[in-house]
Amino acid sequence: MEANLTKAEYAVLGLLVEKPAHGWDLEQVIEQRNMRDWTELAFSSIYYVLKRLQKKDLVQILPTEKTGKGTRKVYMPTDTGRSLHSDTTLKFLGEPENLYPALLLGLANWMAVDPYKALGMLTQRKTALLAICDDLEMKSKAEPVFVGLMFDYSLVHLKAELDWIETALTRLGDLS
Repeated sequence: MEANLTKAEYAVLGLLVEKPAHGWDLEQVIEQRNMRDWTELAFSSIYYVLKRLQKKDLVQILPTEKTGKGTRKVYMPTDTGRSLHSDTTLKFLGEPENLYPALLLGLANWMAVDPYKALGMLTQRKTALLAICDDLEMKSKAEPVFVGLMFDYSLVHLKAELDWIETALTRLGDLS
């Protein structure tokens, strides 16, 4: 069994574990759930991901569904796909993940730029994060509860970063 899934593969496989679907249905669910706000799933990549999952024998195509526009391929997970999805879900819930934000690289290179411009960029980042927080505040009230919790998670991290930016602006401003 393939040991690893990309996050995009995992997201699509998860939707198929919920319910077999064709690509268009998957796109609709992704839009309805605002999944692009919290996962690495590009608009044009669904069929590419489905083909990769099929090559890994994690999904199979059901007998085709005829529509007025032709036939649609309906995908469903194989037993191997369901098992890997379950294992990956438990792994993602239990294991911390190292994140490598570009912000840290920028900070590591602080001395290479004009400090006033750099402070301005941190202020710009703060403004952008505040706007994102406003959007997430509304989405965090989503149902079912685990969906709201996904947005809460992002919101908590963004608020922590906003607090950090305030501290950074003060401390770095003192150096200018």
